[in-house]
Amino acid sequence: VRQDMEALLPHLTERAQALAAKARERLRARGEKEAKEMADILASQQRRIEETAGRYERQLPLDFDDDAKRQLEADRRHYGPSR
Repeated sequence: VRQDMEALLPHLTERAQALAAKARERLRARGEKEAKEMADILASQQRRIEETAGRYERQLPLDFDDDAKRQLEADRRHYGPSR
């Protein structure tokens, strides 16, 4: 039995290494696919948010005091204008 195991071990090791390499390649491909899909999802969400924000930018301005107006303008400068 020991001789049989010693004879099989190199073949099993080679097979295990080949399967591990294949698994790594499949995981890499899956990671790239999921990364692209996530980027697409985020871009879609950003477009929807910008469209929604655009509808509300046309509302009448609220009567803010001077400090609140300065803060609002500072926020817009920092976060960028809505599109």
